[in-house]
Amino acid sequence: MILDYDQAGQLPVLPGLIASAAVAKRLQPGCGFAVDQAAGPVDWTRISVENQRDDECTIVYRSATGLDAVCTARLLSGHRVAVYQTTLTNTSASAVTCTGAAPLSLRLTDVEGPRIKCCSGAANACGWPHAREYPPDAFRPREIVPHFPRPVMFSSDGVGERRTGSSAKYLPLFMFCPEAAWDSPGFFFGLEWSGMWEAGITFGDAPDVIDIRVGPKVSNLMLEAGASIALPAAHIGFFENGFESGTNACRRYIYDCLTPHYQGKPTLPAVAYSVWPGFEDNFTQDDLFPHVDAAAEMGVEMFMVDAGWYAGGYPHGLGDWEVDLEKFPDGYEAFSAYARARGVGVGLYVDGTAWPGTKLPTAHPEFYYDLPERYRPLKYNFSRRDACDHMIEMISSWCERFDLRYLRADFYCDPLGGKKAFVHGCTRWDLIDDAILFDWDMIDPHGTMRFAHFEGLYYVLESVTRRNPDLMLELNNGGGNNIDLGTLGRHHCSWLSDNSWNPFTCSFAQLGANAFVPGNYLAMALSVSGNDDTRATECDYSDIAFLGRMAGEFMLAGHIAKWPADVRSRGRHWIGVFKRIRHLLVKEFYRLLPPPQSEADWDAAQFCDGPETGIVFVFRRTGETAVQRLRLRAIDSDRDYRVTDEATGDGGIVTGHELATEGLRVELAVSSAKLFSYCPA
Repeated sequence: MILDYDQAGQLPVLPGLIASAAVAKRLQPGCGFAVDQAAGPVDWTRISVENQRDDECTIVYRSATGLDAVCTARLLSGHRVAVYQTTLTNTSASAVTCTGAAPLSLRLTDVEGPRIKCCSGAANACGWPHAREYPPDAFRPREIVPHFPRPVMFSSDGVGERRTGSSAKYLPLFMFCPEAAWDSPGFFFGLEWSGMWEAGITFGDAPDVIDIRVGPKVSNLMLEAGASIALPAAHIGFFENGFESGTNACRRYIYDCLTPHYQGKPTLPAVAYSVWPGFEDNFTQDDLFPHVDAAAEMGVEMFMVDAGWYAGGYPHGLGDWEVDLEKFPDGYEAFSAYARARGVGVGLYVDGTAWPGTKLPTAHPEFYYDLPERYRPLKYNFSRRDACDHMIEMISSWCERFDLRYLRADFYCDPLGGKKAFVHGCTRWDLIDDAILFDWDMIDPHGTMRFAHFEGLYYVLESVTRRNPDLMLELNNGGGNNIDLGTLGRHHCSWLSDNSWNPFTCSFAQLGANAFVPGNYLAMALSVSGNDDTRATECDYSDIAFLGRMAGEFMLAGHIAKWPADVRSRGRHWIGVFKRIRHLLVKEFYRLLPPPQSEADWDAAQFCDGPETGIVFVFRRTGETAVQRLRLRAIDSDRDYRVTDEATGDGGIVTGHELATEGLRVELAVSSAKLFSYCPA
């Protein structure tokens, strides 16, 4: 329905309803998906159109190879988005093998100067799962101009225990404009898929023909006679006026249509605390009580006890999932009551892996995949409904017993193999150091189990949030390695990177990811280690330390009770500011300067609610430039605006014409940042 139409006019041409004419006329008729077999691409014949309505229909296709395809398309006209889901069924009497399956396959013709916008994922230029250099390669938006005949190829391609993460190398979200003009219309697209994937934007047999194809990474998909498999849903959204418009169309769609509500309302970025980074798992309730007090004093809303709250610690206690009474001798119920009495909700960490010999895999070994020898830890089998139901009941029982308000959910970690895997005391770092990487083909040679795995995982996430409306669910895969439409639609927030030590790296990652993802996600933590005497990495906890984490979910971590009174006062100030402006982080977003290419480059971005209220973040690390003028977007030139420096409260009246043409004048010292707010005067 997105692309396929009846030449006689019996079916509406949906691109004409939601896309600009310049894009719709280029989209060629087709079924919108593609399947390959050893002999080549499968040809499809349309059999019927069923359940046809103004905004939805089902199309049935048949092939000569024994495969049928049932394609359901939904149109969300208010957001100019089409969602397309295809289910394959083997109707033959013998097994059918596919060498590839792309839930999204488009062809455009008469293309003139095509352009692509993408964003790198969590890994840095060296391939490590968390960027540590500055400016980082992680979460860097890019615009690509393809040149005939060279293809532009993308993939997930993670490393280590995050190898199968969907956003390790690239965010699996893209924009495409078929014309060279900066303000030309186009569309964004992505899959509801949280595993490995590959995508290609390639030329056809001429420079004005473009083929777009996105699909899970699977090369041997075998369907037995009578078997069916549901391919991931493909989402396509149309926009006008270039990639800036595409950024805001994509963010708005994710926030309005995919992000689950929290406590029955649209989710806003939270103010949370995590014991890690800062603490490892060497803590007790008495160690944490002062930090609960400090968090409450500064206005933190959630206090999350990360990995290590269970017996056995991290990682060897993964799978016990019972409170360590040596750490919490009064029980976690009492700890929760202590925090709740101070106005703070509590949280915990849960993992989709387990160490052999712990309680859950011992009681239910069938809940875990049968891994090859020398692979650790065990991987939870979400393709089993009984395993899914057990996980739902376990988490829901925590919510009831502990009045749990926050859950850091890391269901995406991979086991690793190697000669150290059976050594007593082996840690994940030992495994990484001597790793044989996990691959789905090891446990899923026919390619179907991974689809059932993510279907089951989505069922768990949806069930947990539906049953526990007071629980905020955080997406975590080592930070930023599994950000995709499947996970974004089933979590309220996300942990963006384990590399939270430098505020400039944090701000770069948050602003970069905001090019596709709304700011209720993208948490970065202001971390305080146990021996933090110099505070050098945090610029002495000046304003930059806080501002560098405020373009997404705002998080403190570690030994915050060690902060002196002046730093706690600063924290209380910035948390108060964050609560006033956080609703803007899910509104319009504009990058006011190109992403930094060196330490000397400034960075700046704007969030706003149309021409009404807005905020501007500005960062300077080094360099000779002390003053910049930043031209603001979405400003009413006929209005006057009150502009306020949120650090000092100082401000003044500036005309909209000046803000939009000459720009907001900003002066910054080296290694500093500012946050301005504005509203009509």
